[in-house]
Amino acid sequence: MIDLDAHILKIQNRFTAKLFVGLGYVAYHRAFVNLRDGRRIPETQTAGTKDYVDRLLDTSQSQSFFVVDDNRTMLAPNTFLSKVYIYFAVNLDILYPSVTERAEEHLMRDVYKMLRYTDFEIEEVKTGLKSFTDDFDFIKEGDNMEPYFLCRFQTLINYSLNEC
Repeated sequence: MIDLDAHILKIQNRFTAKLFVGLGYVAYHRAFVNLRDGRRIPETQTAGTKDYVDRLLDTSQSQSFFVVDDNRTMLAPNTFLSKVYIYFAVNLDILYPSVTERAEEHLMRDVYKMLRYTDFEIEEVKTGLKSFTDDFDFIKEGDNMEPYFLCRFQTLINYSLNEC
């Protein structure tokens, strides 16, 4: 992979190796927001193919995936600035079984630790239904997402073309 996808792959691999290992969590790569049956849904490419699979919520797992903003700012020849959104839909009870209070702050801390020494700068964190309903149509206001905790990390990354 090259360019921005190489940076995303590095973080995806870090999430896979160090975040919630063995607890039913899957870190997916970059998703594209596609229209399916009139709904905006995230879809990731199946490894080694050109096929795409939707990343709708699956009650058997916790997951994360990345979406790159459609607009990229050119800073210099071959250098761009882009927003990358990292979405989490996780079951806090399974991922933090020993925490007796609501564990969302634990998730925030752990994701921050994964990102702090990378090229991804956290700009904002949005939590709750709005973190997904603002961007996708498969969840609507009023849906009960228990036991999931939904959040979106908005990050900025400065990268060069032809990076590997």
